[in-house]
Amino acid sequence: MQIHHQQITKNKNNPKPCSFNFCTNFIKLSNDRISKFIFNNPTTTKIKRVISTKSEPPKCPAIGLFPPLSENKNYIPISGKQLCWEIKQLINNTELAIIRLEQLNTQNNLFKEINESIENIEEEENVLVKQFVLQVKELFELAKKIEKIIPSFFEEICSDCPQVDEEESSEQLLSKNFTKLLNATIRFDSLKITTPILQNAFSLFRRMCLLKNLGNIYTLNAPLSDQIVLFLSRPSPLFTAIVNSAGHFIGRQKSRELATSHLSEALIVIYNVLKKMLQRLCNNQQQEDYSNTDYHKEFLIRSLMGILLLSDHIDRNFGGIFIPSRSPFDIADFIDIVKLRTSSVEIKMKKRKKTLATLRFMSRHFSDSEIPTYVRKMFEI
Repeated sequence: MQIHHQQITKNKNNPKPCSFNFCTNFIKLSNDRISKFIFNNPTTTKIKRVISTKSEPPKCPAIGLFPPLSENKNYIPISGKQLCWEIKQLINNTELAIIRLEQLNTQNNLFKEINESIENIEEEENVLVKQFVLQVKELFELAKKIEKIIPSFFEEICSDCPQVDEEESSEQLLSKNFTKLLNATIRFDSLKITTPILQNAFSLFRRMCLLKNLGNIYTLNAPLSDQIVLFLSRPSPLFTAIVNSAGHFIGRQKSRELATSHLSEALIVIYNVLKKMLQRLCNNQQQEDYSNTDYHKEFLIRSLMGILLLSDHIDRNFGGIFIPSRSPFDIADFIDIVKLRTSSVEIKMKKRKKTLATLRFMSRHFSDSEIPTYVRKMFEI
């Protein structure tokens, strides 16, 4: 899809062309081979930046089916080291949420504990229920924080700034950390789909509290409980928070179409770099630690899928990334990437099915009728 760039002007007399240094900055995360790949690629050398407005941001509607957790009215941009630190905290908290969700699968007596604890809610023996409720509340706060912080990342890579080494280094680290966060959110949401106890146990706790007319239990009032129930009903709660972050960023710009175009091209650059890193990893036959190699392959494939999903959600055209004639991404090429060799045929088939099923389930446009039949058949295994 050929994208024609426009000039962004501060006023009619002083037109200022877009400048986009993210391509040259992010490439430094890898080696010279990737740099040559990007710089020789005509689709990535003309990427521009979009300048955000200084006016009061409008109220941004949700991109997906679910509304944002916060309206983000009082937007305060974060940049540099502070933004990098904030994203690292989001990564750590998401990784902790994954560990807790894995442990939750082993707590078979959680429903029984909830039923018994309602009668004597204040007793110290109800440690399991209290811990569960507070962890769910922390998960809800994590999603709200993602919606608050990630728009600043999009602002950072899609706004005009001087070419200073310190800022370039900051953009490299920010882009790397964003990829890690995107990967972690995909992992969590994939696990959440197969962990119904998370939503069911909290819904039971809320219903029992309503029946007993109990309020403000564990610093959790009724309105907040209702919000958390709706939050847990989302198929992919943390990834939806990232999608809404993109909505917040796009909604603040003078031109939504231009902002969407530049954000999409930034994602294309990240996708191409990750793809080249994966190709280099697969072509390296001197790897001694095969388990470590498989881990990095999974990380890169999951990150590629995250970029595809985010691009699909910000694409307003019917079919999104699944219509080859309009999409800048080659979905058939990604499916071939998913079929990379693993340690065994059985593991390979399981991972392939899981990855493609996640892509179908978490996408926005896969159910559109405009998608060609041959594209749908590529997902059949």
